[in-house]
Amino acid sequence: MFGVFLPAISLYWHRIIDEQEADVYKTGALFALRLRVRSARLVACMARWLRPPPNGIIIYIATMAVASAIFLWKKYR
Repeated sequence: MFGVFLPAISLYWHRIIDEQEADVYKTGALFALRLRVRSARLVACMARWLRPPPNGIIIYIATMAVASAIFLWKKYR
């Protein structure tokens, strides 16, 4: 179900947005990816030394929070 509907919605959304909104979306995704890549070593060390290892859901939520915050800040300021 997700494999059919989400790509269709995504393609439709990318066709109707303007270039400013696309830039805002890409900037938010870029900052979130930078956060995830730069924190990868820290997460790997924590997984090695801590018991229990870090929760992947918390890392995902932090990445999406950064992407959403940058998106909303750039779009509505």
